[in-house]
Amino acid sequence: MVVIGHHLKVVTWNVNSLNSPIKRKTFLQALNWHKVDIAMLQETHLDTKEHLKLKTWWVEQVFENPAMGKKAGVAILVRKGVDFRVVHQYQDPAGRYLLLRGFLEGRE
Repeated sequence: MVVIGHHLKVVTWNVNSLNSPIKRKTFLQALNWHKVDIAMLQETHLDTKEHLKLKTWWVEQVFENPAMGKKAGVAILVRKGVDFRVVHQYQDPAGRYLLLRGFLEGRE
């Protein structure tokens, strides 16, 4: 957990595919129930269009590097109310990693 002004819950999770709408809904509900502020997801197996479905009533920002076919894919979800602004996004063409450079709670 990172502490910046207040406690911030940050998780990283290998989700092993979020193609199933039931699994996606259950997973997002669990993140919300645990009050996760930032979730870094690996192996989403989603394309760009499907990644947009990760944006829910409590997720304000979704950053993604989609999978090539039905493997790989990563995403970073940011909860509403978390002050995060991206300056630059780095990613590989195969959907294996995503790096964000920016400001969190006003700090770079």
